[in-house]
Order: sequence, then structure tokens, then C-alpha cells
Amino acid sequence: MKILVFTEGTIIMHQSALGLPRTQIVKQVIENKDPSLHDWASYVPIGKAVNKLKTWKNQQAQIFYLTSRVKSSEIAIIQDVLHRHSFPKGKLLYRIETNQYKDIAEE
Repeated sequence: MKILVFTEGTIIMHQSALGLPRTQIVKQVIENKDPSLHDWASYVPIGKAVNKLKTWKNQQAQIFYLTSRVKSSEIAIIQDVLHRHSFPKGKLLYRIETNQYKDIAEE
């Protein structure tokens, strides 16, 4: 089984969202005023995302991560966040040039 998981907003979130209800987190993202939104290095796991992905990995799932970042320096930061928070190993995918998310998913 292959599993494709979006990173930002699905399994990791900006640090100042910790402990807030979903409605407030969404409001923070829409307003786009919180500096931690763009500090990807400080992103933290959402809920029990790490454990859920580890469970799937233990069931022999192949994990693929998909980031919204497109700059190589930002992609490296997301990779580091996944590693630092002990997400299971998996390939980190990203868009280049004119790729859309669907193009990555189809691959």
C-alpha cells in the first residue's frame, strides 16, 4: 500500500497553533499575520500524526510526503522537521516549475 500525505497543515503546523481549536488555527492561517506561519523550521506535529504514520509504516505501507514548498532550502527545512519529530522514513515529494499537486499524486 502507498500513502501520500500532505505535510504543512495536515501532519505538521505552525508552532503557535499548539493547543488551539481548529477554528482558531484556520483563522490564523487565513489572516496570515502570525510570524510562525512562515517559520517552517519551528513547525510541529499535529495531534498523533507521527504515531498514525508509524502504525501504517509498521503495516508495510510505503509513505510519501508532499510539501507545498518549492524552494530547495525550504524543502530541506521540511525534511529536517519530519526527521526531528521522528516521522517514519518516506520520500518527500515537491512540485517544480509548472507541476500541480495532481501531477505529483499521479506519479
